[in-house]
Amino acid sequence: MRQYDVLCAGLMVMDVIATNVTRAVFDMDTLHTKRTVYSTGGDALNVSMNLTKLGAKVAMAGCVGNDAAGLGILRQLDDAGINHDCVQVVKDETTATSMVLCEPNGERHFLYYGGANRDFDGSSLTDEALSQAKILFIGSFLGLPALEEGHLLPLFQRAHALGLMTAMDACGGSREDCGPETIRDVLPVLDVFIPSEGEAAVLSGESDPEKAIKFFAENGVKLAGVKLGKDGCLLYQDGAFLHVPAYYCETPVDTTGAGDAFMSGFLRGLTLGEPLETCARMGCAMGNSCVRSLGATTHNCSLESIRAIMQQA
Repeated sequence: MRQYDVLCAGLMVMDVIATNVTRAVFDMDTLHTKRTVYSTGGDALNVSMNLTKLGAKVAMAGCVGNDAAGLGILRQLDDAGINHDCVQVVKDETTATSMVLCEPNGERHFLYYGGANRDFDGSSLTDEALSQAKILFIGSFLGLPALEEGHLLPLFQRAHALGLMTAMDACGGSREDCGPETIRDVLPVLDVFIPSEGEAAVLSGESDPEKAIKFFAENGVKLAGVKLGKDGCLLYQDGAFLHVPAYYCETPVDTTGAGDAFMSGFLRGLTLGEPLETCARMGCAMGNSCVRSLGATTHNCSLESIRAIMQQA
């Protein structure tokens, strides 16, 4: 009997979020923000927190620094009931931090320092730890240099050998120092891969979402897709495309973590045995819930609340 629905591994960040930041900020001595929030962040950590709200049993793996931010993250994992036996505290490094600058329209921009995230190589993910989970989720590719330097492929191979489903997201879609060859070798052992439109373009070399998805599928991904932001998502499985629209939000507060929220809802659907379209709709509903609050995981949500969102036309 596997103890955890999902084992989330990867980015763990302390976010400092400032609102009402205009593009004139660099021409000013001081800009008074409307609000500032401290929140946990990082793709894997966000997904773990959101999955727990949806009733999933979750374990977390990653690296934090031996500092106030790192200890605060560990306390929040404890409070959420998330196992963190595979989280390593790096003695001589600081916890990753991200300053999130939110424009009045909710769009956000990051000032990021990788800190302890750069040390995560997956070594804490023993066979014993992996065997306790149904799904291994890596959040996210392009953000974990130590893991990507020869450790990601064997990790996925071990996970498959132990009977886990493998899933992954990507980050840093604006990077120009990567391309199809960066990811090609891990695609055959990847069951679920749904990056953003920008990330998909970088990693496939194709600007058209359908062509990008086909690149991932033709190179081995069983369930490939692209997150399309306000336009929902596009998925591809067994030779057929499926487009699922987003749920309307008139006034987004903050889009930070919306993609991670989508992955949370999608993965929760998979753990519940839902059909593909329902999984996608759960993902879109979680994204809708996320953008209504400031911060990646501060929104109040549950299976009941996202199912209510899914009742929208």
